[in-house]
Amino acid sequence: MNRTNSGTLSKHQIHPGPAESSQGFLFLPLLLHSQSISAETRLALRDNRIKDAAAILMKDYGLSCVEAGDLLNVRAC
Repeated sequence: MNRTNSGTLSKHQIHPGPAESSQGFLFLPLLLHSQSISAETRLALRDNRIKDAAAILMKDYGLSCVEAGDLLNVRAC
């Protein structure tokens, strides 16, 4: 078993939980039920139009394409 210099398991060896992926924590489940984002964004997420949702988040909140992509685990640029 590979361990980091501090003796703990590296990130890649910890099995992700239900709201995590191999890339890290996923915000998608939280955003689907959030009342703080627009209904248009939630609909795009529910319809699995993740890139559209990223574009809406960029427009609504002034996020960069990198920030929106990281938030939704999609390449938005």
